[in-house]
Amino acid sequence: MKLTIFKILILGLLLRLFLAPFTFHSDTIDFLNWGRNLEKYGLNGFYARDTADAGPPNYPPGFYYILFLNQKVYKTTKEIFWNINVNIPLFPSNIYLWLESDRGAIFFNKLPAIFADLGIAYLIYKIVHQIKGKLDALVSSAFFVFSPWVWYISSVWGQTDSLFALPLLYSFYLLLRGKYTYAPLIFVVSFLIKPTVVLVAPIFLFWWLTKINFSNFIKSTLISLPFFYLAHLMFNQRATLDWIVNFYILDVREISGYLVSNSYNIWSLLYGFIPKPDNFLIYNIPAYFWGIGIFILFVIYFCLNLKKDTKPKLLFLACAILSFSGFLFLTGMHERYLFITLTLLALLVSFDKKIKITYIILSLVGLFNLYHFWWIPRFELLINILSSKLSEQLLVGANVSVFIWLINHFRKELAKV
Repeated sequence: MKLTIFKILILGLLLRLFLAPFTFHSDTIDFLNWGRNLEKYGLNGFYARDTADAGPPNYPPGFYYILFLNQKVYKTTKEIFWNINVNIPLFPSNIYLWLESDRGAIFFNKLPAIFADLGIAYLIYKIVHQIKGKLDALVSSAFFVFSPWVWYISSVWGQTDSLFALPLLYSFYLLLRGKYTYAPLIFVVSFLIKPTVVLVAPIFLFWWLTKINFSNFIKSTLISLPFFYLAHLMFNQRATLDWIVNFYILDVREISGYLVSNSYNIWSLLYGFIPKPDNFLIYNIPAYFWGIGIFILFVIYFCLNLKKDTKPKLLFLACAILSFSGFLFLTGMHERYLFITLTLLALLVSFDKKIKITYIILSLVGLFNLYHFWWIPRFELLINILSSKLSEQLLVGANVSVFIWLINHFRKELAKV
């Protein structure tokens, strides 16, 4: 059977649709009730409202636009199924009853992230096809779409990281195609869904600023900044710049305020997983400043070295490593924040056999990290193994080892220039 991107995407979709109905993380309850609140009361004032059976909204507006629109589609879909149920006697009523239940609604809320997975896989195919060729593009796309780490997040857990990763990757694709005016606009869209994109923002800006001319810089700025501002007006019609700044400081809490949020990184290696505020002092400096300082050092390192060569391969590799450094050294990191790293490494697996091995190791460790503390599905033997301190330390050690190898690999690739 001849492998095509269409077949890869269809198989990836069928796998996800099969897994999606069985279970879901407690996070999806927030998504469910936020969506219902938005559909019932509208967008304006959403951040000031209390939502029953959900925490305070802590995502930027882009995420809630998606929930709002998806809720509208869900409502229309229910009406279609109800009409079929009424007019076709043979149609099983249980399908409609399941769709109307909380489980059916949560399944429907998983669909945007599932389709975003497929969109990312297609973009990976397009990017690698442009740089390397069709066969390599198919391999990279398949590595991403069938990675258990990826489908576990969207289809089993029900998380939404692929929603921001899709426009993020598309913004890089636009840079690759020389569409410098609109690439920042798409990057802003990604940020408006989830601010985790700041982990690769420095290299995006570096790539963009080294390619754009003054005229396109002005055009891009005049498009992107007003768009960013207007995106908030539907939620607060009196939004000012001060309100937006305070909103991101006080309300959008992608970072938890804890040293570790169940991520296999340096902080969990040093202090374990017991909740510990990240403002405790290390040599009279808060821990989170140590993390930020280390991350900034990597930003400087990559920007200085990328001046020597701006081949797409090196830029994507630098993005993968920089986002990985954020995961390992910044405080408050969640296990899912490895998403950017693994997305970009999937893109790079066709460039080097060793990166394939690296991707497999990192995605396997990441899968254990996702499973850690949630324990779904339950396998008692695996739970006992992964709960031990030795296993946790070994898995963190694997992440650190992969990171060191990637840095060394980047250095060797740079030396070939």
